[in-house]
Amino acid sequence: MTITGATGNGTALTGLTLTGNDISLGNIGGLAAGVSGASSVTAADGAGPDAGSITLTGTTYNQNQLSLNAGAATNAVQVAGGAAAALTTITTSADTVTVTGAVDLTARGLTADSTTAGGSAAGADIGFNQPIDGAGALTLTGGTLGDVTITGRRATARR
Repeated sequence: MTITGATGNGTALTGLTLTGNDISLGNIGGLAAGVSGASSVTAADGAGPDAGSITLTGTTYNQNQLSLNAGAATNAVQVAGGAAAALTTITTSADTVTVTGAVDLTARGLTADSTTAGGSAAGADIGFNQPIDGAGALTLTGGTLGDVTITGRRATARR
């Protein structure tokens, strides 16, 4: 499934649910619009090494609660928006951000901010359940009430 352009750019959607094998998702909203309700993107496992992957090809993701649920792909969630070293920003209105699956920043930066870019100091929880790899910068802002949690580890081969 490939969605290009900006979803909810002019008028915010009330919710967004995407389910597919491999999902490529462009921008959600622009400076203000996006999704006013919960967003859920689920990539089911399928055949191939990257089956069940979610690729963020945009740089702007404005919504309330966001859940990215990737399969067991090698690079389950890939941040690939914009030119090399471009910053991809996920902003919520004091709602949670949950990412399931290994994240590959692919030399791009990722910012996840649950404080509405400082507009809601309390914020909300931000959680990643697998490793985050790549040469890009990572900034996570959960606010005064939001916990930021990264769990999981990369398996290593033993000889």
